[in-house]
Amino acid sequence: MTFNPFSTVVLSYLPGGEPGTIVAQTDPFILASTSSAPNAGDLLLRRMYSFGGLASNFNMFVFTAGAVLGATFGCLVMPDGTILAQTADRSGDAALVAGSALWTAPFIAPVNLPAGPCYAGLLIAGATTMPAMGAFRPGTSAAAINAGKSIAARNLFSCNAGAGLAALPASPLNPNAYTSQARSPWMAIT
Repeated sequence: MTFNPFSTVVLSYLPGGEPGTIVAQTDPFILASTSSAPNAGDLLLRRMYSFGGLASNFNMFVFTAGAVLGATFGCLVMPDGTILAQTADRSGDAALVAGSALWTAPFIAPVNLPAGPCYAGLLIAGATTMPAMGAFRPGTSAAAINAGKSIAARNLFSCNAGAGLAALPASPLNPNAYTSQARSPWMAIT
């Protein structure tokens, strides 16, 4: 039997999720075994595969609450660097400062996401305490998480698309400037 990470059984573990509502996700949520706080000002991208469909929301699971967050954005990025969708500043969302909560941030405008590879992105400009997001631990280094992947092939599992940012950069991003990243938070598009 082949394991299907998008099966009804696995999707039912998404807090508040219903099977069929996920358009794309990094890995099955049930596999999240640890948490990881992003670096302030870094645009963290996580590769995922889209089934294709209407993308309305950016989702992450907040394990540990943040405090006094600066500008906070979620985005959906195509492999060529085009920002297909983005949220408004979500720094005031209760889930980010509550902990143990599903954070669902609506995109400014829903988009039809084509089937295939894409990236979800998170940027938190700063905070007195950064929230820790549900994450996977396939390795503790960027080399382990991105084993067999490369910037040139535009297929890194986890990468940064900018540092020291206060807001999302203009589209398109430059995939040749991405840097390999060791963080592997769970992200989903619904």
